[in-house]
Amino acid sequence: MTAAVLAILGTPNAVFWGAIAAVLNFIPYLGPGLLMLLLVGVGLVEGSHGLALYLPSLAVLALHVVEANLVTPSILGVRMTVEPLLVIVSLAFWLWLWGPIGAFMSVPLLLVIKAVVLRLLV
Repeated sequence: MTAAVLAILGTPNAVFWGAIAAVLNFIPYLGPGLLMLLLVGVGLVEGSHGLALYLPSLAVLALHVVEANLVTPSILGVRMTVEPLLVIVSLAFWLWLWGPIGAFMSVPLLLVIKAVVLRLLV
């Protein structure tokens, strides 16, 4: 989707930037920010001025906001049901064990542990 939007905006090598967006999306928080900075650099190299300089970055930001806040939660909410109490306990445990990194990783680790336990029980 990112490559298509960037191609519509006339960004050179839109497929490359779409692939970079796919890879950087796996880095929470920092990945999309880094991609936006890179796209501002592309705008500077192209010699864009005004809004055209920031338009690819703003488009990527809009796509990321929609994906992260609407698409992914609606898909995962249907497929993976996790009790809120388990999320809080997991957050507290991994925060205590690994600090801030554990807090970021608490929900993915909870989902992996839940999947393994369910697979072993079935």
